[in-house]
Amino acid sequence: MIRLKSVALLAIVGVIAGCHETISQTPTHAHTLTDPQVTARAADALRAADLVTQDIPQTLAGIDLAIRIVQFNLQHAEDTGFKGTQTRVIEGKPSILELDTEQGAIEKTGRHLDVAISGDGFFGLKSRGCEVYTRNGNFFVNQEGKLVSSSGHLLRPGIEIPHGATGPWISEDGDVICIKPGSTLKSAVGRIQIYRFRNPAGLALNDEGLFIQTDASGIPIEASRDDSHTGALLQDFLEASNVNVYQQRLRLKLLETWRREILRAMPH
Repeated sequence: MIRLKSVALLAIVGVIAGCHETISQTPTHAHTLTDPQVTARAADALRAADLVTQDIPQTLAGIDLAIRIVQFNLQHAEDTGFKGTQTRVIEGKPSILELDTEQGAIEKTGRHLDVAISGDGFFGLKSRGCEVYTRNGNFFVNQEGKLVSSSGHLLRPGIEIPHGATGPWISEDGDVICIKPGSTLKSAVGRIQIYRFRNPAGLALNDEGLFIQTDASGIPIEASRDDSHTGALLQDFLEASNVNVYQQRLRLKLLETWRREILRAMPH
């Protein structure tokens, strides 16, 4: 969660920047305030300054986290099926961080083991003994004949393609069909299971850009064949990342400038 009191902060930064050069030149002497109204105004001004400047360390920490998020978005901007992190503003509450679940562009590859999800679902993988999820349907067959992700993670549940089989063909429902050696008939060797979440924006990202279940996302739900929420599988297609590179670069420049100006305005 990031909460930046930007208006108040920028105001105090402007004051600090304007006054910083003259502070050291101001003679030091005691002031006797006799007007109660002036005294009250001075006290209010000092209190307002204290409230804002006390938040500067938290604000800088928030800016640093925002910079890391934008850098992570840019790092994975070319990754198939990647979803960037964005902010959501809730009226009367602090802004929150969540995944941008907008569908990325669906691009034709012509490769039979490339599969895109047109809808809200996720592929299930097993990574380091943990259950993770992805939108990247760039699959391969490993040496054991099993379907794996481009990073080598096993598809979950597992599907094995017989050695020397013709195909596969993958239906919109996820059925994986081959013609086994010595046969002329097509037969199903498994089904690609699609999962959905009550709140997919609440999923977390690991360092590989894979999605992890959280309390906010809810538990994974195995989609049935007639589940209209998860959409259809499209063989020979992949989904591009939904990261807007131009927007992220602009964000990064603004955040870095903001941080630099705060540090420059603070007394040394």
